[in-house]
Amino acid sequence: MAEHKLTSWIEVEAATALVPGNRRAEFLGALDGAVWVPVQGTHPFSQGYAVRTALSRVPGAIEATYSHTWTARPGHEGERHHTVIGLRTPRQEIFFLDDGDMAMQGVLIRPASTTS
Repeated sequence: MAEHKLTSWIEVEAATALVPGNRRAEFLGALDGAVWVPVQGTHPFSQGYAVRTALSRVPGAIEATYSHTWTARPGHEGERHHTVIGLRTPRQEIFFLDDGDMAMQGVLIRPASTTS
C-alpha cells in the first residue's frame, strides 16, 4: 500500500472516543490489506443499511470495504464491537464505524492509495 500523507482524523467527541490517539496506529494497521470492491448495482454490501447510508453521503464513491471489526474500549465496561466501513473515491478514502445497532460514525479521511 502506498504511504498515506495528510491523514485526517475526525476530531469530534464520538470519533475520538472510538479511536483515541493512543490507538490510531492500531486502527491504521487493521486497515492494511483491506479488500476493496467496486460499488455497482450488485455490490455485495449494498443491502446493508449502514453501507447504503454511507454510500449516499459520499458522492463519487467507486469502491467499498466492509470486512474489518474494531473494538472500542476493549476490556472495559461499555466495550462495543464495530464494523469498519471504508469508501473510496478517486481522491480519498473515508472510514466509518458501524455499531450494527443505532449509530455510524465517521472517524478517518485520507488520500486514496495509489496501489491496492
